[in-house]
Amino acid sequence: MLNKRVLYTAAVMVALSGCSSTGDSPSNGSVVSQNPAESSEPLAADTAAQILFSEVERFAEVSRLLAIDTQRFTQLIDGLSAASSVERGSQELASYRERADKSSKLYRDSVYRLELRLNDVFERTDSANPRYQELRDGADNLSDLAQDAVVLLDDIAARIGEQERLLERYPSKRVLEDIKRQNSRLGSDLNLAVKVLGRVSFEGGRYLSTIN
Repeated sequence: MLNKRVLYTAAVMVALSGCSSTGDSPSNGSVVSQNPAESSEPLAADTAAQILFSEVERFAEVSRLLAIDTQRFTQLIDGLSAASSVERGSQELASYRERADKSSKLYRDSVYRLELRLNDVFERTDSANPRYQELRDGADNLSDLAQDAVVLLDDIAARIGEQERLLERYPSKRVLEDIKRQNSRLGSDLNLAVKVLGRVSFEGGRYLSTIN
């Protein structure tokens, strides 16, 4: 039987490659499709811990894989520097924008799922449990870090989209050279995103040890 890491890896790679998604997007309703009767029932402490562990483990792995993919992205953007024509520059930017959009959507949907599931668990768990606040604080911290990564990835995707539209509107070598000069900032932001995603993955691992 395949282990969870293999399954998570396959799911993330499929999503990033543009194939059918893993079903985590709020747009398709799969994340919120819960049994109403089940969601109203209180959770035993061990059941809550199992759900928290499963969801955070999954999310930490998604973050780790996306950090790796984003690191590779930082190497790809050098291709724009070699673009000698506006047409080639437009092609490079289109490929960057498509990749950035996929990464941004994948992570935003993953964070949405995580927060939805964690909120559901805590709402159904007895707050009098001695470990409740510790687990809640850890989950909130992880969520805050993940939101920082979402903002970074969204900003990167938006900026590349702006560059692509600018070159489409003003298809000149001068505009292309201006965009090339901005690539150093884009590279810095991508490196920052790698660090934040790596930290999310690390903190997710620490949280798993807290649950145990």
